[in-house]
Amino acid sequence: MTPARRPKRRMAGLAKPSLSALLRGSVAAIALGAAGIAVAPYVPEDSMLSYVVDDDWASASEGGTDGGGDDSGGDTGGGDDGGSGSDGGSGSDGSSGSDSGSDDSSGEGADDSSGESADDSSDEDADDSEASPAPAVTTASAESSSASANASNDRFIANEMVVANGDDQFAAAVRQMGYRIVAERVLPSLGITVTRLQLPENTDAPTARTQLAAAFPDIVTDVHSVYAPYLPQGMAAIPAPDYARGLTGWGEVGGACGAGVRMGIIDSGIDKSNAALADAAIVQKVFLAGGAKTAASDHGTAIATILVGGATPGALSGGPTGLLPGAELSAAAIFERDDTGAPIASVVSIAEALDWLLSRDIRLVNLSLSGGDNKLLRLAISTATKRGMVLIAAAGNEGPEAPPAFPAAYEGVIAVTAIDREKNPYEMSNQGAYVDFAAPGVSVWAAAAGEGGGFYSGSSFAAPFVTAAAASALLDDSGAGLEQIEARLRGLAVDLGEPGRDPVFGWGLVRMKAPCDPAG
Repeated sequence: MTPARRPKRRMAGLAKPSLSALLRGSVAAIALGAAGIAVAPYVPEDSMLSYVVDDDWASASEGGTDGGGDDSGGDTGGGDDGGSGSDGGSGSDGSSGSDSGSDDSSGEGADDSSGESADDSSDEDADDSEASPAPAVTTASAESSSASANASNDRFIANEMVVANGDDQFAAAVRQMGYRIVAERVLPSLGITVTRLQLPENTDAPTARTQLAAAFPDIVTDVHSVYAPYLPQGMAAIPAPDYARGLTGWGEVGGACGAGVRMGIIDSGIDKSNAALADAAIVQKVFLAGGAKTAASDHGTAIATILVGGATPGALSGGPTGLLPGAELSAAAIFERDDTGAPIASVVSIAEALDWLLSRDIRLVNLSLSGGDNKLLRLAISTATKRGMVLIAAAGNEGPEAPPAFPAAYEGVIAVTAIDREKNPYEMSNQGAYVDFAAPGVSVWAAAAGEGGGFYSGSSFAAPFVTAAAASALLDDSGAGLEQIEARLRGLAVDLGEPGRDPVFGWGLVRMKAPCDPAG
């Protein structure tokens, strides 16, 4: 990193979710709704969380199996989450239909490869090959003081730990301590072997974390954290659908703009049945075990539309095209529904998604999810960045007093906060030294699962503007790394707060003209 960049750091403090009373038994926030209405997914003690797996998981000798079921390529379509406005808001999000196709309507279950990349249409099927369903486990919240290392927004699977690169000696030692090796998975692009351990009886996850860290200080061990997306919500004040283009200076573009750019997202599934994505070059891979109910695809569909969508007809017509509609998008779908219907994904699924994107030589990745600090996630992120991947993440919507949101707060990740059309900070935006840049993220127009689209708010919808700006930098200099891209973004940023970098806006609003004219 250049000397001008402040190191990311953790900050003390507890999140204060404003709608926690609506979430039964919720004790710690994972993520807040993108409109500032707190909707931290609660995973009750009796719920079942299926693992993110495929046929590369090796079953442990004790008999634990972990295979992909018959659902890894499916259920990424509309779902029953109620159209683009299902997550609340002013109603503008929900007028365009109700996820027209109900759970597999668009054929998204085939991972939408549809010829865009033939090599991936078989990848998804491979995840289903002759494997047993993964063992289901309960989940828990980090409410004890011993879980403080992961901050107040941590949630994790109650009876598991994850380990990176444990050797045979480690395996023998933990067996003697009463742990059971559930399964192992090699992530070749990251160079990481992930092992899942089942806890001994009468041992909780925070205690196990402390025990293993003391016994094996040189091996990465942590709880099996779970993460949630920033859920889209509408706003009452609706600006012109293309206001964000004017604010960033990007402008409208032709359908071929971005040809040659390859980007990735780690998010929910994408509903390509929406007319805005009909011509988009999208390859999806789903990281869910058999029996898992995939989360609704509104969020991933909205992010994909901002990046690579075409003009959108429908009930809410007039939406602008995507920022780079000619680019290719590799989309890793990692979210399933818990038994309350909330979207949730394990730390292993994020590591798998990063590994897959690295294997596809994707250098630029957009993430809009939130959870606690986790050693496996930290290792996967740092490894990916060292191998040339540039990660751009939503900075969080938990409010100015909230602790940092991960993965945005990791060193080497570009954290993006949201501002409105008047360049004011979004009222629920996280603040802190880890915030790098600001972009439009209040009442941003995007397509929804099914038909039409709506207006969404939150740092999720600001991040793609910075991702597109970074892609433009790569078009100009294909060899540019994180430091060069950050330096260019800083040079183009308009200072909005205190002189220089500040904890509200970072370096300021990123402004960049599109890399092509309207003729494409």
